[in-house]
Amino acid sequence: MKRVLLVSCLAAALGCGSVDEKQACAASTDCPAGQYCASAEGERRCWPDADPPAVSGVSASCTAACLRDGVLHVEATVTDANEVLDAAATLDLDSGRSFSMAASGGKWVADVPLRELPFEAFSRDVVATVTARDGARNPSNAASAPAVSVTRLRWTYNAGAPITSPAVMGDGTAVVGVSSTTDQLLAIRADGTKRWSLTIPAGGSSFVTAAPAVGRDAIWVGSEDFTLYRGEGGRAFPPAGSARIRGVRVRAFGERGGVLLPDRLAAAGRRLRGAVAEPGRRGELGRDPVRRRRALTGSPSSRPEEPRSRRPSRR
Repeated sequence: MKRVLLVSCLAAALGCGSVDEKQACAASTDCPAGQYCASAEGERRCWPDADPPAVSGVSASCTAACLRDGVLHVEATVTDANEVLDAAATLDLDSGRSFSMAASGGKWVADVPLRELPFEAFSRDVVATVTARDGARNPSNAASAPAVSVTRLRWTYNAGAPITSPAVMGDGTAVVGVSSTTDQLLAIRADGTKRWSLTIPAGGSSFVTAAPAVGRDAIWVGSEDFTLYRGEGGRAFPPAGSARIRGVRVRAFGERGGVLLPDRLAAAGRRLRGAVAEPGRRGELGRDPVRRRRALTGSPSSRPEEPRSRRPSRR
């Protein structure tokens, strides 16, 4: 019995050495790689450790929708027989950059600012991966969370009817045409809330199926009543002093000539000042297709064909 005990003590001494032979330390980072700092016989010494920590239960989420410039919250459970030194989270948006995690309530957590990472998509799935090290700097296995969808889509707005593509004002307000019998011009703030809506005149029965155009001083919109309207947002449409030009055909999606370009409308506005007989009434421009084309496109009208010269008669 004494012989067996002696052999056991000798094996322990050869494997670990005595406490006096161990390097003194205050923290595991004071020890060589492969060793961690622990208390023994009232002293803190470096002890060998070859077993890595384990990472499990990784999750990633946002408080609401995960926006491209939002924050992704990452959590994980990290365990080790002796000590967990640190943990880090990476996203597959940039696997070369890691974000330090902190111990909190039995978990390791990190809030990752998505705006600091490249995002070359409108929306895509993003995967968070967590790794850890123990006090001896042994690396753990890498564990990933289920993918979460990250998007640039900040809001949606239900206009109750088909809408056109938007014209965007300087303050971020989006102005769209609506295929409805009222409130055919709709303005939506940059945060997705309604700013104002206006009803096109003539009984409010004509849809707007071509995108409005926002100019410096006015908003231009064409209606299916063959009328081009000029108005100012937030006021009765058209406001006092604005122009309504009859006979301008605004075609629907995909048809030739269906887009009202701001530069052409600006040119048209300059010409309309002298072409409209009275504010708010029909102008003479709509009666002449050549003048109308010149006003809307800025192109010169075709010159009338000159009469052929008469040949001298033979007598």
